[in-house]
Amino acid sequence: MSKEVHEIMNCIYKHKMDGVIFHQSMADFYDFMRLIGFKDWQHHQFEEELGELEDMQTKYISMTHMLLSAEGEVFKNEVIPETWYEQSNMGIDAEEIKKQVKGSLHLYMDWEEKTKALYLEKHNKLIELKEYHAASAVREMAEDVAAEIEFLEEVIMELESVVYSPEYIHSMQERFTIDFR
Repeated sequence: MSKEVHEIMNCIYKHKMDGVIFHQSMADFYDFMRLIGFKDWQHHQFEEELGELEDMQTKYISMTHMLLSAEGEVFKNEVIPETWYEQSNMGIDAEEIKKQVKGSLHLYMDWEEKTKALYLEKHNKLIELKEYHAASAVREMAEDVAAEIEFLEEVIMELESVVYSPEYIHSMQERFTIDFR
């Protein structure tokens, strides 16, 4: 496998590592707000990302006898507001829940759209390099992200229709807990 392919796969591996940290941060974020269903949803995403990361490394070692590395910048946590590290979650009121859930879901959507764009870009580059096996695996990752985006869009539209009502958000918790446990 060429050095260029190795660099592409390292880039994807690093982004997946960032995804693991992103979803863990989202789980912590929702846990702090006592939105356990949303926490379970993000914990499920964290576990999926972690499993995909392991699978990717295993397949890469099997194919190339080399390791992928997540060297580079460390994920910058934009999920949890800095001020939350110094305060109790007892001060989070209905308006804060409304504001934070809306902001976090849009941040999540942005993350997933960037992820899909990265995977599609790398998929196309691998096709150019005639690395069809690797391209196929990256295409599958992009398709998984597309399905995640579709689900997330449904959640956002549902919450937009009720103007992110904190009561409605709380009523969703059981559904997410059941779906993602």
